[in-house]
Amino acid sequence: MKQLAIAILASGITLFGCGGDPNSVNLLPSFVGGSGDIVVVMPQKAWDGESGDALRNIFYHSYPLLPQHEPLFNLDHISPDQFDKFWKPHRNVIMADFDDRIDTQEPSVVMQKNKFSNGQIFITVKAKSQADFAEAVKARASEMLSVLESEELKRIGALNGAYASPNIMKELVNWGGITMNIPKDARIKVKQEDFVWIDRQMTRMKGGRNHDIQQGIFIYTYPYTSDSMFSRTFLLNKRDSILKYHVPGPVDGSYMATEYYYQPVYEEIEFKGRFTAEMRGLWKLEGDFMGGPFYSMTFLDERTGNLVTIDGFAYAPYFDKREYIREVEAIIKTLKFKKTPEA
Repeated sequence: MKQLAIAILASGITLFGCGGDPNSVNLLPSFVGGSGDIVVVMPQKAWDGESGDALRNIFYHSYPLLPQHEPLFNLDHISPDQFDKFWKPHRNVIMADFDDRIDTQEPSVVMQKNKFSNGQIFITVKAKSQADFAEAVKARASEMLSVLESEELKRIGALNGAYASPNIMKELVNWGGITMNIPKDARIKVKQEDFVWIDRQMTRMKGGRNHDIQQGIFIYTYPYTSDSMFSRTFLLNKRDSILKYHVPGPVDGSYMATEYYYQPVYEEIEFKGRFTAEMRGLWKLEGDFMGGPFYSMTFLDERTGNLVTIDGFAYAPYFDKREYIREVEAIIKTLKFKKTPEA
């Protein structure tokens, strides 16, 4: 299931219908709710029974490569009589439609976008029994996860685009002809000819105290000479050598490295028409006690003949990390090529 989840997170969004006239989308309210949350609308008996178990078996599996268990999505259950104007615009909704009608004789899963709010994913599962419901969602589990994950990444990327740093975006264009939706509270910490470090420092209250949170994105380039450079082994060795040189820790002699106790996961995907090596794993500080998740993409930039790696990490020792690394991935996937650098 872990491998399935990783493949799902790497895949693209599938096509599905809209809730109404596409021209009226802008008339809908904006979606509400937190990233990673799904509202499940079904009777309490079904939620406590086979139907609820079927959804929990899908969405409560571990988000890939985090230091501790965190579910792929959070499920918030409400009964059908509670599904009012407060809940209808929620960003992600799964509606259970139990009845013995002509259209429920065969269980079905219908995924819609923009049903009650702009950007909403609304999934209706029709079935005449709990067993049929469980069968239907199990058969479409991969597709539902792919749609929901892809849409969350797009939402986060779009939100960061609305509050992006024009200065950083301009610097990235001048540096390498690329840009991403980097939040305004980030800064470029290091910029060299073949290496950029974008740093974002935040604080969040917990237990009456403020705690530090850090997100970072490294962009590094190096000449492409062989297909073997796309291998998992090469990319991890390159990652460790570059981060050891460029990313020191707070203690003398400490530096960022890959954590191999839990082996990083490597996938080959297509990203914006390019063959791309994608990795997820954990990082650590050699000589210190910091660590957390990372996400990276590597692709060939045909304009220069270089490989480009964009590697993001999250550090949030007092908090769940799923949404912080999901945001990093979303930022990376807003990558655009803005101009052609000199070869």
